[in-house]
Amino acid sequence: LVLDVALDAIYRVNLTTGDATPMFQQLGLAVTNWGGINIDDDGTTQRIVVSAIETDRVYVFSITPPCSDADLAGAFGQLDFFDVSAFLSAYNAQDPEADLNGDGIFNFFDVSIFLSLYNMGCP
Repeated sequence: LVLDVALDAIYRVNLTTGDATPMFQQLGLAVTNWGGINIDDDGTTQRIVVSAIETDRVYVFSITPPCSDADLAGAFGQLDFFDVSAFLSAYNAQDPEADLNGDGIFNFFDVSIFLSLYNMGCP
């Protein structure tokens, strides 16, 4: 069974019929076992397959990963105001995510690296 699923989507797949139904709610405790992770050759899409209490179905998650180290906020795959806001929040909280040069110090060099990454955009 091969599925062509949309990005940032969750599908409930009936293994008997092959039907894939989009899901719009949290799965909660229904997810009991991770089945595997697949990253496409181009590195842009991740698919995570899980099984649930229902033995004849699996759930397939398709996720868009961040496009650069400046892509800190969803929706991933694009840089926008929310990424700037997420960086500033992390920087002000001295969250290690904002220590972009990894020296343990939060200063201009981290801000400069973020601005450079942001200006490079997404590939």
